[in-house]
Amino acid sequence: GQNSFYTGYYPDISIGYADFQMEPETTYNVKIGEIGELVTNLTAPTCEDGEGNTFWGSIYLQFEAP
Repeated sequence: GQNSFYTGYYPDISIGYADFQMEPETTYNVKIGEIGELVTNLTAPTCEDGEGNTFWGSIYLQFEAP
């Protein structure tokens, strides 16, 4: 499958900021724009709180123009 997401919805954070809800145990590939480099094999990490409970975490990607 394929999904798209867009920047600009959170200008108070950054004009280029975007967020995307990842599904657990799903692998994603991300490409920014038509000429952007492909980032592969992204998955939501499993995290643990101080009491041994697990939950799905998040990742932060930052892309910069050359």
